[in-house]
Amino acid sequence: MVSIIEPVGGHGGNEFYDFGLCEAIAEQGLKVTLYTCDETNLDLCFEPKTRVIKAFKQIYGKSLAIQRGLRYALGIAISLVDSKRNKSQLAHFHIYHFALREWLAVFCFWLTRTRVVITIHDIESFDRYGEKEGVVSGILSKTMVLMATGVIVHNEFAKSKVLEKFSKFPLDRIDVVPSGDLDFIYKTSISKEEARANLILPQEKQVILFFGQIKKVKGIDILIESLKYFKDESVKLVIVGKVWKDDLESYKLQAQALHLEEMIEWRTAYVSNETVPSYFKAADVVVLPYKIIYNSSVLLRSMDYGVPVVASDLPVFGEIIDSGVNAMLFTSENPKSLSEAILTVLHNKEFASSMALNAAGYIHSAHSRQLIGERMVAAYKKYESI
Repeated sequence: MVSIIEPVGGHGGNEFYDFGLCEAIAEQGLKVTLYTCDETNLDLCFEPKTRVIKAFKQIYGKSLAIQRGLRYALGIAISLVDSKRNKSQLAHFHIYHFALREWLAVFCFWLTRTRVVITIHDIESFDRYGEKEGVVSGILSKTMVLMATGVIVHNEFAKSKVLEKFSKFPLDRIDVVPSGDLDFIYKTSISKEEARANLILPQEKQVILFFGQIKKVKGIDILIESLKYFKDESVKLVIVGKVWKDDLESYKLQAQALHLEEMIEWRTAYVSNETVPSYFKAADVVVLPYKIIYNSSVLLRSMDYGVPVVASDLPVFGEIIDSGVNAMLFTSENPKSLSEAILTVLHNKEFASSMALNAAGYIHSAHSRQLIGERMVAAYKKYESI
């Protein structure tokens, strides 16, 4: 049996990733248990092959940090006891931050001689983007990785960064398994007009969509500045996502200084899983103006939903995007280049449709559930012999 320990779950919108991965592994014949938080509810919407234990209760919210920390520790204990009771041979952790709580979880399983596998989603924490890594954080990350039998990343760029940061970790124990964070429940067949009507978006304008957490690395400042080249265009930029350790007001002030307020609509409230597909259906183009990234579920979702995409020419995106074939790349952190790429998509409907069709085809082959399951199980089997 494999234990997947992923406490973020439904709280951070990771449910589709979690269950997509768990189901992919289960379909390869392994028994899987997902240990997650009590805000995870996707398992109530379909019949998973995965066993689900919501061991991490009330670890998010406005309670005192010490209360949430104790609940997190209890969640680790519950997960460990249940995992041992069910004779799990491997514990697979998903790391977004190299913090003490994650280190403690890995340490507890490692201490009981359980084989530990770590998927490193973000090699550096984006809450302190641009700052040098602290001494404590560096120690936590290095010791955590050394406790692992194997490390999983989603692309070659992330692998190169893991090798750079954790040079003592053996190369042959780092495996690349593509992400499969796709919508397998709520895809909608409604028209663009219906989607816009449901979301109260203008029918007469071309909609540029930014979707996902609002944080410093996402390049929203670049996207806003690019709008100054659209003043003769009938466009509406719709920014959908919750703010994460960033200053929303600074972006609004930037738009105000450039006299672009009327071109932007901010939607920072929670968006339900059922509503997400409608935003993509309503969009003429999805824009990912990121400054740095190690993997992007928004890119995969956009391509899977069949929406034209414009993204920064970052190494991660370059591994997926064949510019002009299945999406468009622009020069990172260059507002003029971004505007030109968006306009190319908006002014050439046949070209945009062709890209979107190619994108969907690419996702269905290179990021299929079967492929992900096969690669993950192959990695597990290799780690068992170490």
